[in-house]
Amino acid sequence: MDKKNIPFSVLPLAGSLLTLVQIGAVLTRGEAICLNEGCRIAENLTSLNQIYVNMAGLAYFQAIFWAWRLRGKPWIETAVLPAMLLAGLGAEGTMIGFQALVAHSFCSYCLTIFLLILLLNACLGFRHFFTGGLIFAAGLLVFAGLRFNEGMASKGLSIDSGTCAVKTCSNPKKRLYLIFSENCPHCRAVLDNLKTCSACEVHFNPVSRLKAGTLPGLDTIKNYDPNVNIVLLKLLNIYTIPVLIIENRDGLSFIRGDEGIIKYLKEKCASPSTAGAELAPASPFGQQEGVCSYNEPCK
Repeated sequence: MDKKNIPFSVLPLAGSLLTLVQIGAVLTRGEAICLNEGCRIAENLTSLNQIYVNMAGLAYFQAIFWAWRLRGKPWIETAVLPAMLLAGLGAEGTMIGFQALVAHSFCSYCLTIFLLILLLNACLGFRHFFTGGLIFAAGLLVFAGLRFNEGMASKGLSIDSGTCAVKTCSNPKKRLYLIFSENCPHCRAVLDNLKTCSACEVHFNPVSRLKAGTLPGLDTIKNYDPNVNIVLLKLLNIYTIPVLIIENRDGLSFIRGDEGIIKYLKEKCASPSTAGAELAPASPFGQQEGVCSYNEPCK
């Protein structure tokens, strides 16, 4: 019995089953099954419909399965099948490069698919696997040489997509965005300082869906997406909260940590006479005292 029969019979069918499960999950739940945060981040940074992506994956694994079953024809075994497997590695090089260099987070489902394709390529021998490794590396090198500064804009997303509520007063002088978590004590300290009206318009951007009553007195925007705020933080290489984003005439300023944020709110938003002042441009990031990681419990 050909030793390759088992992997070429089992692995393509396993890939087909995985993609079918994901298609079913998207159709029934509205989102794919995600074992970690990386899946959602990668989805938020792409414009591809997840149904079509998984249908393409299903078609790919089925094509591999049937090409192996029809390998008795020389042109299939020596040309079509190797070319399909190498193409899969090339596509995976692009996907892994995207996750590593753009999303800065890995999708567990995508890594599983990558492993299946990697094993299938290994079954065709060292020479084929070496060629596939070069193609995979080429995809990574291309991504390493490119710049991706418009990740959210290219998808039509903005920070307003992650805003769950807005607190404003008559004639606000400043627009602020607070990225926070309801489970972060440092974030709660900032929220306590925002209970009174000020000269600033404050947009509340949580990193997860808020429980009812978290922001009393404010109307919640139903279709806000907290994942947008996580994507934004990752693009900025920020991994702690709270973060205050200030719109200035010449761009954006950022303050991290409850102490710096509360100080800014008291000095710039306490009254109309002081709300128009700008942050000092010496550093784009302000104080960092009093922070929590947005993906771990804050002690």
